[in-house]
Amino acid sequence: MSDRIRLNDLTDDALDALYDQADRYQTAWRSAEQDVTTAVRMSLDAQQRAEQVEAALARVRDLHAPVDHRGRTICADCSGYGLGSTDNVPVPYPCSTVRALDEQPITAQPSGCPHCGATTTHLPRRYMKNGRIGYCHGELTTDEQPT
Repeated sequence: MSDRIRLNDLTDDALDALYDQADRYQTAWRSAEQDVTTAVRMSLDAQQRAEQVEAALARVRDLHAPVDHRGRTICADCSGYGLGSTDNVPVPYPCSTVRALDEQPITAQPSGCPHCGATTTHLPRRYMKNGRIGYCHGELTTDEQPT
């Protein structure tokens, strides 16, 4: 047997409640559909920007290409290289531009107390853990002994 209300027993209030519920579901569906559309658009924009950045980096690398000049590898662009000679003082390859492109980005190091991670200035408390002395303002854990 079903828990559904039989059509002959459906009251106006129950029908109104069903319509309200259908409206809520339809509104939620439209909102979710808009969210997905926005996310897809943002993803495509990010992909396009990434491709543009990669193309720009490739152009910079092409400009700053290594060339052999009198037994040395120099940067073509920085040295003003052309037709076997340089307009500028020969710049060894990799030049500063290529080195800057090849560097790993610097990631922020977490700052604060190495023991408790607090980022506020605090008065240190001396403790010993595994035979080593440390300092912290925070509560000591069970394996740390005050000194």
